[in-house]
Amino acid sequence: MSASRLAAQGANAKTPAKLPALQASRAADPDVRKSLENVREWIEVRLGSRGDPFEKAVTKRELDQALAPLETAIAQLEAQAMVAVVDVLPPLKQGDSVQMGDDLYYCNGKAWKLVTLT
Repeated sequence: MSASRLAAQGANAKTPAKLPALQASRAADPDVRKSLENVREWIEVRLGSRGDPFEKAVTKRELDQALAPLETAIAQLEAQAMVAVVDVLPPLKQGDSVQMGDDLYYCNGKAWKLVTLT
């Protein structure tokens, strides 16, 4: 089988898988029965049907569903984002002035100050 065929979603991929219940072990050997019960408990904890909910494993479907609203919000923000062009003022030199777009800046020796006409 090719990797792409294994990765393809089946016809029922929109709904979560329905897994059969795990039956209790009926093995005669107590060691085998204990081992099977441990495996059963491990699987049930990871499936979330037993134990601490923080120990449940997350399926790819659950992760995709949880991240879908975030991905939509990010796409909307990226579509609305405006790219700001940052012009760099030259090194400070007292008495210099420079015009950047519609703004005029004056250097007082310590910093560039935006000149506002009143």
